[in-house]
Parts: sequence; C-alpha cells; structure tokens
Amino acid sequence: RFRRRLGWGWRGGGGPGCGAVKRLADLGILPGTKIKVIRKAPLGGPIEVEVHGSRFMIGRGLASRIIVDA
Repeated sequence: RFRRRLGWGWRGGGGPGCGAVKRLADLGILPGTKIKVIRKAPLGGPIEVEVHGSRFMIGRGLASRIIVDA
C-alpha cells in the first residue's frame, strides 16, 4: 500500500507525491521500515519519530503520506 499511494518507484519529475517519496527515502523511511512514534506536538505540530535508531521531527502533512500495517 505504501508503494501504490506514494507512487514508489515512479520515474520522472513532478508527479503527485514524488517530493514526499524522495523526502521519506532521504530519511530512511522505505517500504518495510519500522517506525516508532515518540511524541506528537499539540495543535497540529510536528511528530517526532525514530527510524533506524535516529530521531527526527516530520510535519503532519508528510506523516499523513505514510501508511502502516499493524
């Protein structure tokens, strides 16, 4: 589902979601990656996540592009 929704593997420039795919890949968030939510800022602020032992903040818009399988 992650691949289909974000256009994973899509080639070319300017397609829907291609910026989100690149940003997530740059952060190490690829299909099958384990992501831990550390905390969510109030009032629609960013979300702190942990990926491969590194913690960083991502905006809710980018976070909404991630589909998780529980």
